[in-house]
Parts: sequence; structure tokens; C-alpha cells
Amino acid sequence: MKFKTKKLFFLIPIIAGILIFVLLVKLKGKPAGGKSDEQATFVEVFKVPQLLVIPKISGFGTVQPGRVWKAYPEVSGKIIWISDRLDIGEFFKKGQKLLQVDDSVYKLKIIQQKAEIKKIEANLLELSAKEKNYKTTFSLQRRALILSLKEQKRQRSLAQRKVVSESSLEKQQITTLVQQNNLQKIQSDLDLIPSNMKYLQAQLEAAKALLVQAQIDLENTIIEAPFNCRIAKVGVEISQYVQRGQEMLEADSTDTAEVVAQLDTGRLSILALNKNVKPGQINLSTGKYIAIPKRLGLTALIKYSPNGKIFEWNASCERLESVDPDTRTVGIAAVVYKPYEKRNANRPPLVKGMYCEVEIYGQKQPDCIVIPRSAIHDGLVYKVNAENRLEITRVETKYKMLEFAVINKGLKKGDVIVSSDLVPAIDGMLLDTTVNTALEKKIEAVATANGVEK
Repeated sequence: MKFKTKKLFFLIPIIAGILIFVLLVKLKGKPAGGKSDEQATFVEVFKVPQLLVIPKISGFGTVQPGRVWKAYPEVSGKIIWISDRLDIGEFFKKGQKLLQVDDSVYKLKIIQQKAEIKKIEANLLELSAKEKNYKTTFSLQRRALILSLKEQKRQRSLAQRKVVSESSLEKQQITTLVQQNNLQKIQSDLDLIPSNMKYLQAQLEAAKALLVQAQIDLENTIIEAPFNCRIAKVGVEISQYVQRGQEMLEADSTDTAEVVAQLDTGRLSILALNKNVKPGQINLSTGKYIAIPKRLGLTALIKYSPNGKIFEWNASCERLESVDPDTRTVGIAAVVYKPYEKRNANRPPLVKGMYCEVEIYGQKQPDCIVIPRSAIHDGLVYKVNAENRLEITRVETKYKMLEFAVINKGLKKGDVIVSSDLVPAIDGMLLDTTVNTALEKKIEAVATANGVEK
């Protein structure tokens, strides 16, 4: 009896607990509206704009002068004069004298050739006078020969009649032969006149050519700046003997400077896109679009950043280099005119050797749907509907730049998309949104090339 009483006391608390649990379940109130609570996920969102896009791609390169001149003497001789300012880093204007080679030898050559020309001209005059004399003598000798032949005929007639002796006829025949020989000799001299004349004319032309060469050599003893330039290298000094073809100095043009930036060919074609040109339609490897920078109105901005400071130059895209088949990159030359001009006192000149970034800007592309590139997940975008719920939407991308993408299909102006990380992303999930205004301003700035002089 005592054992049963203890067992009953043990079961009483368990039964009481069960009864309390059942009462609590029955008495629990239902939630308002008849639905359970749902936790909203916090995300940052981006309102899709429609923008006038100016695409941009960047590359790097080293500043080079537009033209480089290396001075090689075209004559040999001793350096007799050098400009006091001829030193590395000095500036010279076009036509300014830099140095001079000894010109005495070439002055003597000019004197000699002028004398030779006068000598040949005198020989030509003499030959012309001889020709005139030969013609006169030939005429006289021919008349004399005619008379001698008549006399010979008369003497033969008289000899046949025994009026004159045979010796008289023979003398007349000898006289006639001598006159014929003289006439033949004069004719031979006349025949040689044209060839002698041509020979002297050829000598005269050669002498005149040598005179011109001597005059050119004399001019080449003076070395002048061929364009506005800055001296980059000096390899001669006063009294030094220089040989023809020996490098004396090097100078860089100060009229233009350029940076050839290497760019991906696929991304470069994006710069030319408009309603008439689609991605992939520009084949840079064929050379057909070798004039693409000017034809498509590309512009550039050169940036130099020493010690964190940024200096900028607006540039013109003027030349397209050949495509590198290994790297599939193409060089595009960004040219700055008057790189030493001090438009900005706080900006250094754009000089050879600076390592710069080149931003290439393409054609204006109106009415583009632009979103952050990071908002695309394998072709999908997380769109927020009017009920703040997630709609996973597939989009078609026209092209992607470094920070943004241009959308062809799937989104329109005013749509709201998730711009922050969302894991997991479940279609229909409730979202708690806040607009990332900083991102919206950034995407608008980079897509429209805000602040760049166009």
C-alpha cells in the first residue's frame, strides 16, 4: 500500500504538466489577418536610368615625341663652329643654326668647277668657229676642184692633139688629186664636229652637275634645326673631324607628343558602336579600318600621376598601329599638340619618357539602359517589384565596360534592381530596400564620361 502511494505522487506532476500544455495550446490566440510573420531581407537597390553613354577604355604607354631627328653629316670635315646653347634639354626653333663643318674645301671645289665650265664653254665656241671655217674652206676647195677638173679635161684634149706634152697633163692630174684629198680631209673634219660638240656638251653638263653638288655640299656644312625641337643627344665637339654618315646629335620635336596605348581589339570596337555599327562588325586585324580614330571621332585624355597628383591633357586619336597577333591588342596613338605650352602653370610639360594612362572615348550612344556590372549574375538580374518582392529576371547584355553594362533586353528605365549581395536569392522573397544614391551617381558619371572635355 505504501508503494502504490509513492507511485501516485510521482505521476501527479507529469499529468499536471500535460494538462497545462494542452490548455496553453487551446488558449493561444491566432495572429492578426490569419497569416504568420515574414522576415524581410535588407538590400541596397539601384534605379535603372536611360543615359547618353560615352564608352571609355583605358591603356598605358610611354610619351614619345611626334618626330625624332638624328643629324648625320652629308659632308666630311672638321667642326669649326658649335652653338653655345647646343646641349641636352635646350630648345631650338626651326631654321636656327646648330653647328658648322669646315667649308673651305667645298668653296674651292666650286671655284674649280666654275673654271672648268668656262674652259668647256670656250672649247665649244672654238669648235663652233672651226666648223664655220671648215665649211668656208670646203666651199672654196670644192670650187677649186671643179676648176681643176675642167683644166684637166682641157689638158687631156690638148694632149690627144699633141698640143701639150704628156708631162703637163700628169702635173694637172696631180694637182687635181691634191685638191680632192684636201676636200676629203676638210669633209672628215666637218664630220667629226657633231660628235666633238656632243662630247663637250656632255662634259659641260657633268661640270655643271659637279658645281651643283659642290654648292649642295657647301650648304650641308651648316646644320640647322629642321623643326621646332629639343636637343636629346649631342655627340660632337668643336674641332672634331666628322665623317659622312656619322651621328652628331639627336633632337625631339616640340610641336607634338604622343602616347601609343595598347588596347584590346574587342573592347576598342565598342567605342565605335552606334545604330549603324554593331558589336563584332569592326575587324581591326584586316587593316580595313586603319583610319578608325579620325573616321569615328575618337578622343583621348592622357593622365600622368606622379606621387599621387594627376595631370591631364586632352589628346587627339590620330593613328592606329598594327594588331599584335599574340596579345590581340592594337596600339592607338593619342597625340597632344604643343606639349610644352604653359596653359596651366601648375602642370608640367608632356615630355619623353613619362609613363601615362590613356583614356579613349568613343561615340555618343543615346538612350542606353545602364546598370552596374556587378548587378548581373550569370545573365540574371534581381529585380524588385511594386510589392518589394524579388523577381529574378534574365537580361540581354549589349556590352560590358569595367564598371557598368548596357542592356539590350529585360529592363527598362525606372526599374529597380538589387545592387548589393543577396544570398540566397529566392524568387518572391520579401525585401527591405534602401537606394544606393552614391552608386547611382557613380554609374552615371562613368557612363556619360562626366567632366571630360568632348
